Amino acid sequence: MIVLPDAEAVILAALRHYLDNSVRVMVEVPAQWWQHLPLVACRRVSGVAPDPRHFDQATVQVNCFAETRRAASHLGRTVRGSLFQAAHDQFQADGGVLQRYREIVGPFLVRDEFTAEIPDLSRFSLSAQLNVRAVRATSDS
Repeated sequence: MIVLPDAEAVILAALRHYLDNSVRVMVEVPAQWWQHLPLVACRRVSGVAPDPRHFDQATVQVNCFAETRRAASHLGRTVRGSLFQAAHDQFQADGGVLQRYREIVGPFLVRDEFTAEIPDLSRFSLSAQLNVRAVRATSDS
């Protein structure tokens, strides 16, 4: 039986690798998110495995929280670049390899229940699709 790697775990590992160490990367937005800034919350929201023997096509929603609109916008654009670079570099983690980045919705300002609590803080959101395949075993011959 073939089991593909956890695409969300591979993508989170890539974000932690490519983003500055000061950025917290999580799956869910914590209850008191404003105490964790700058914050990136990335989770898989859909996707398919066009060929479940070879790769998974994960769609992720990424929310970028920061102390100012400018900082949140910059973080969103940095996440975009990081995911693109990780796919280009074929970043590997958790038994998976990122292979392809396709932007669905670029970073945009979101005003909602999160930012309504503290209007001076900002959230930018983006959606992307990434292909993740299993790391291929290498032979020692």
